[in-house]
Amino acid sequence: MYKFILVISFILFLMPNVFAVDASFNCPLDENGKIDKSQFLSGAKVCFAPALSFTVTYESLALCTTDPEAELRAGRELDNVCHFLLRTTDTPIVLAMTNTVSSSFAATLPGVGTYTHAMIITKNEYTVQGELEFNGPIVGTNDSRDAVGYGNFCGVPSGDYKISTLYLEELSGSTLLAACYGVSKETPEIGTLTVDSLASNGFDADVTGSGLLLDVSGEVATSEASVKSFFQSYTFPTPFTVSTSTTGLTYGLSNDQAFRLITDGGGGNVIAYLAYLGDLNFKVTAN
Repeated sequence: MYKFILVISFILFLMPNVFAVDASFNCPLDENGKIDKSQFLSGAKVCFAPALSFTVTYESLALCTTDPEAELRAGRELDNVCHFLLRTTDTPIVLAMTNTVSSSFAATLPGVGTYTHAMIITKNEYTVQGELEFNGPIVGTNDSRDAVGYGNFCGVPSGDYKISTLYLEELSGSTLLAACYGVSKETPEIGTLTVDSLASNGFDADVTGSGLLLDVSGEVATSEASVKSFFQSYTFPTPFTVSTSTTGLTYGLSNDQAFRLITDGGGGNVIAYLAYLGDLNFKVTAN
């Protein structure tokens, strides 16, 4: 039996790749099971936790024998090195899950060979619902998204929000993309983040090692408004081999780190900048 882990990772602030298989990125908890604010007081931090629910649309998914991002940048055809399980000409797979359900989908068996990378193209809109409880107050936006919010609980702002909101040089409560409040919400907000850049301080659709934002024609996007999809390459920790005895692939999905919060600490305060759909952990088993 052969196994590999295929993980969807959404990169912001030009941070290094971090994947759900690395438990060191889980939110650090205190002895009472609350997120330990003291661990966020110095510099930028990323916190992973289960989401209450999320929705993401997969447009293309492939197993590749070499890095598909390098192939794409070199202008070579991906069909030469990738086996497509799903492509943009197919019906996209929309996964809408809560933290109490699982999901799977069928896929054709790739040819015999060793696969070193996965290629993933998703729609650039991600809907996520979740709430994190800290053991001390955190600064974010308020419910109305027009001033600062403050409290031990943080989640996503309701409605639609975009990365380009963060382009302002002076960040305020009205531009932060994470909401913080003093009393837990019985039903946390649901927000849909539109990824219109790979950076927080300007438009950048093309970051080597972090993927590419594509327009409707599949070309690298030239503006925020033209972005429709997000292209990513993932290197398997261990290459995945399909042999002549392999009869099928079984896909499963977990969302143990599907909620991500980016913060920055200093001067005794922790500012929550952005809450969004983080890593989705696909487990694929060859039978």
